Amino acid sequence: MGFSCRMSENQEQEEVITVRVQDPRVQNEGSWNSYVDYKIFLHMEFCSCCLGWSAVG
Repeated sequence: MGFSCRMSENQEQEEVITVRVQDPRVQNEGSWNSYVDYKIFLHMEFCSCCLGWSAVG
């Protein structure tokens, strides 16, 4: 999902990136090769290409 926005000449461009981590789970707990599995969400707002929440999983 995306769309472009228009700015007047005197407006400043604002770019925002927000990172959210959810659902941390320890895998192979008690083992020497245990690790944490989690979801990462990136919310990116750029005037040239405004995007909604995206997930990689």
